[in-house]
Amino acid sequence: MKFLIALLGLMLAGCTAPLKPVSFDQPVAATSDLAATVVLISGAVRGSSGTALVPAGTVFVPLSTGPTPQLQFNPADQRVFVESFRAELQRLKLVREALPVSAGGSSELGIQLIFAQTFHNPDGHLYMLDVVMEIAGGKRSFLKQYRVVSNEGDNWLQRMNANAQEGKAKAGKKLMQQLIPDVAAYIAENRKPTGQSL
Repeated sequence: MKFLIALLGLMLAGCTAPLKPVSFDQPVAATSDLAATVVLISGAVRGSSGTALVPAGTVFVPLSTGPTPQLQFNPADQRVFVESFRAELQRLKLVREALPVSAGGSSELGIQLIFAQTFHNPDGHLYMLDVVMEIAGGKRSFLKQYRVVSNEGDNWLQRMNANAQEGKAKAGKKLMQQLIPDVAAYIAENRKPTGQSL
């Protein structure tokens, strides 16, 4: 029995589900030649303890596997998301360039993505993200809170068959689908003729 528990622990310790780059697959109505700085601020990363069934003869015994930080929407995943967000802003021509603060230089637009809290439930790999986006540089600043639930809209079978990789991908995609249109609307509202800053 101890061997099975140790083996299960090793298998779970090796499980990782890093977020892959996220894209935006719809057209946008605004473009600009602005330079933007995009900043990530990470908040609380939370998650439930995982459980597993271990065979003990002819009976399966539930076993708590404890927290699984590698499966949570952790700061490394948040960095991947923000890199994807920067890339999409440039690819969609919402901005000329989107750089991290560490790159230095000046920018006309500042965007902060604050991951106030992320939560992971291993049962069905549900991810809940509470994110705030703040944009400054136009006539007025923009501040909005977003809540994303990865399995929202899924049927029971989809929820039960989701793995961590799929759950993270769904959460990232849904967040991107909410953020990009708001950035486009902000740029359209505050746009000035080419060559002028906001």
